[in-house]
Amino acid sequence: PQKRQPDISKAKQLLGWEPTIDFSSGMKKTLEHYEK
Repeated sequence: PQKRQPDISKAKQLLGWEPTIDFSSGMKKTLEHYEK
Protein backbone atom coordinates (compact mmCIF):
# COMPACT_ATOMS: atom_id res chain seq x y z
CA PRO A 1 0.00 0.00 0.00
CA GLN A 2 1.03 3.54 -0.70
CA LYS A 3 1.86 5.75 2.30
CA ARG A 4 0.53 9.28 2.45
CA GLN A 5 2.80 11.92 3.85
CA PRO A 6 1.57 15.43 3.09
CA ASP A 7 4.07 18.23 2.64
CA ILE A 8 3.46 20.66 5.49
CA SER A 9 6.39 22.93 4.67
CA LYS A 10 4.07 25.69 3.40
CA ALA A 11 2.11 25.70 6.67
CA LYS A 12 5.38 25.82 8.60
CA GLN A 13 6.69 28.68 6.48
CA LEU A 14 3.56 30.85 6.29
CA LEU A 15 1.94 30.14 9.64
CA GLY A 16 4.80 28.93 11.80
CA TRP A 17 2.68 25.82 12.39
CA GLU A 18 4.15 22.51 13.54
CA PRO A 19 2.19 19.35 14.33
CA THR A 20 1.91 18.71 18.07
CA ILE A 21 1.02 15.02 17.86
CA ASP A 22 2.57 12.20 15.85
CA PHE A 23 0.59 10.35 13.20
CA SER A 24 0.16 7.10 15.17
CA SER A 25 -1.17 8.89 18.24
CA GLY A 26 -3.47 11.01 16.09
CA MET A 27 -4.94 7.98 14.38
CA LYS A 28 -5.44 6.22 17.71
CA LYS A 29 -7.28 9.23 19.14
CA THR A 30 -9.39 9.54 15.98
CA LEU A 31 -10.43 5.89 16.09
CA GLU A 32 -11.23 6.12 19.81
CA HIS A 33 -13.43 9.13 19.11
CA TYR A 34 -15.40 7.39 16.36
CA GLU A 35 -15.84 4.24 18.46
CA LYS A 36 -17.77 6.23 21.09
